[in-house]
Amino acid sequence: MDGGTVTANTITVDTGGLLNGQGGNIVSSVVNAGGTVTPGDATGIMHITGDYTQTAGTLLFEIDGLGPGQFDQMLVSGLANITGGAIDIQFGNGFVPAAGESFDLLSAALGLTIGNVLFDVTGLPAGVQFSDVFGPNGIELSFAPGVSQGAPEPAAAALMTLGLAAVLARWSFIRCGNCRNAP
Repeated sequence: MDGGTVTANTITVDTGGLLNGQGGNIVSSVVNAGGTVTPGDATGIMHITGDYTQTAGTLLFEIDGLGPGQFDQMLVSGLANITGGAIDIQFGNGFVPAAGESFDLLSAALGLTIGNVLFDVTGLPAGVQFSDVFGPNGIELSFAPGVSQGAPEPAAAALMTLGLAAVLARWSFIRCGNCRNAP
């Protein structure tokens, strides 16, 4: 589309098909029945004057930064009904969001219905935590301070064990230290 306008009754993206562009306007309802729909070829904003329906396939959002035009957005004037397939979010160009940052990825003026959809986020370093918020009219991705969920390093585990042993030894000494004068 490359920023242009496409007008049709219904646009159907079948298996293996691709609907993308550098943003643009679609004056039609769009049905993803197994292909890939992405608002930008890299990043962009896609306006759909009509409904968006996805029963299979992938809705792909790319995020390369916070600024205008650096992350994909789909703005639907009607309903968005996503009942199958996947929603993929890919981070690129080394961009890593900070705590408190968020991205409004999809907005549907007349409402969003979502269910039976795989959700996948790629391109983030380990430990970056996010929440996906599916509201009545859209999808937002928000970020919190990252905490690694991995196992402690061996040195940290050894120090923790040593510290626990010292606490237990001290507790035993204090507890039993007063027992010396007992008969």
